Amino acid sequence: MFILRTIKNCKGEKKLFKKNVLFIGIVLILALSVVLTGCSNSAPVDNPDAIDNEVKPMALVAGSASSGGANYLIMSGWAEIINQNSQHRVTVEATGGPASNIQMMGNGDAQIGVVTMSLAQPAYDGKGWAEGTKYDMMRSMFGVHEAFMDGVTLEGKGIDSLRDLEGKSVSLGPAGGTPALAVPPLLDVLGVNAKIVNLGQGDSINALKDGQIDAAIFFGGVPRPAFQELAASHPAIRLGLKDEDVKAITEKMPEYSIGIIKAGTYDYLDKEVLTLRDRYAFVIDKEIPDEVVYEIVKATIDNMDKFVAVHKSLNILNSNDALLDGISIPLHPGAVKAYQEAGINIPEKLMPPK
Repeated sequence: MFILRTIKNCKGEKKLFKKNVLFIGIVLILALSVVLTGCSNSAPVDNPDAIDNEVKPMALVAGSASSGGANYLIMSGWAEIINQNSQHRVTVEATGGPASNIQMMGNGDAQIGVVTMSLAQPAYDGKGWAEGTKYDMMRSMFGVHEAFMDGVTLEGKGIDSLRDLEGKSVSLGPAGGTPALAVPPLLDVLGVNAKIVNLGQGDSINALKDGQIDAAIFFGGVPRPAFQELAASHPAIRLGLKDEDVKAITEKMPEYSIGIIKAGTYDYLDKEVLTLRDRYAFVIDKEIPDEVVYEIVKATIDNMDKFVAVHKSLNILNSNDALLDGISIPLHPGAVKAYQEAGINIPEKLMPPK
């Protein structure tokens, strides 16, 4: 009997030991899970301030211009820099240009776009070509190359400046393009009524040669090869602006500044011509997180030598201050942080609206 009881007691102690081991194991597992849960919740995802160093990579679509054009090449070169020097990815799409890019951003089809201030400012305000629709989701990141109002006519037409276009026929490029949208408001400021024709650059030059139009106006870099070709066979005259007209336009439309096309830019240009200067810029949707925009702009500033090498028109970015020259659309807060960190002065007018 004693032996039997001893055996039973041993079996009972073994069962009790197993139960104790199991209980201790469960307690340890629960304790470990609590510790891990506490660690994972130390930076809640709904608190942006707590995850400044844990910015999620973003895929962004950027509107440029027609494939192969300067704006397409510049945007593509910049996107490659961002893709190589940040955790974010920019995909460039060929578009109809600045106006199309603004509309794409308004529709949510793009988050970044290259624009001209001449079209972006009225769109931001819901005026002019925007026809009451406010595209105030745009925020500037930085300026890129310059654009000049560049017009040409022929001797004998009695045209020397924009004011002389009263009653004349002038081609402003294809409908929906920058000159087609930007020039009519300029004529309105000056009280000039001209007959607007929408022809491409090559067709405009041919129509001018054939006497079908009186002048052609475009926006962009200079010299313009098509104008050079015209001057090789016809007595071309550069279409400029008078001092008082530049003053009237820039006072009413601050997106423009005074522009000078230097003598010798064209073979037929023996003295400088006063005109309007526009500025291309990269803008981004205001809803993109501040830290994302900060990283993108910082990567641009840190790799400015590579960016300038993308296209010869970017040589104007010879100083960091040139990044904001001629810009009128407010900056994104993320861009402000990048500029302040780099010690770049920010004009008060470019600070984000509160």
